[in-house]
Amino acid sequence: MAQLAHKSVTILPLDVVSASSIAARVSQLPVDSLDILINNAGANYMMPAADADITTGKQIFDLNLWAPLAVTQAFMPLLLASTHGAIVANHTSGTVTFHFPFQRIYSASKAALATLTDNMRLELQPIINVHITSCCGPRYVLGPANHVNGLHGSN
Repeated sequence: MAQLAHKSVTILPLDVVSASSIAARVSQLPVDSLDILINNAGANYMMPAADADITTGKQIFDLNLWAPLAVTQAFMPLLLASTHGAIVANHTSGTVTFHFPFQRIYSASKAALATLTDNMRLELQPIINVHITSCCGPRYVLGPANHVNGLHGSN
């Protein structure tokens, strides 16, 4: 992540499914406010819905849905303190509307995150200076996990 460093950007890795990790990271911040929070953690689970392991499915929901909510709640006091207006961007997925086989658990978790994001925006935007939005790419982002999942490409 060092290549992403910039003098005005602080990148904070943390275990987003650990309440103690989230709380520790919030308390370690050397600032009094936060302008942008990007919830970008996520995991896929390639399995037909009929064969999906419920325990694994719950872990996917913990990471893809509940973790962004927990992180946003923990950082909300710093976001509210922003003098410029803050942004929370939740990384959802194109699979919410473009369906692919064997990704029902992942797609459902990201659809839930998209719905949560829309509801948070509707609840909070009229009363606070924090804009809540979702972001997703129009297609797959190729990376190391794509080869494991059988998706290949050079770009």
